[in-house]
Amino acid sequence: MSAVQQKFLEHFSFQCGYCTPSFVNATVVLLEKLKRQPVAKDRIESTIMDALNDHICRCTGYVRYYEAVKDLILSTPGLVKDQA
Repeated sequence: MSAVQQKFLEHFSFQCGYCTPSFVNATVVLLEKLKRQPVAKDRIESTIMDALNDHICRCTGYVRYYEAVKDLILSTPGLVKDQA
């Protein structure tokens, strides 16, 4: 299981699972982007919104997806810029 899948499970991010593949793929793309260009801590929420905003959850599980992605970003070294 990938780190993305694990965080989604830990946060009970999905109900029916219909939208899960889309959110997993979008999150993987976001993580790859952040590995190349880390985000400032105060921009994490808006960065997640930008990355996941076009994906539709029919069960309205957005909050848990967003929380899982934020947790993953904060717990993965190198994705958040060090404050100087």
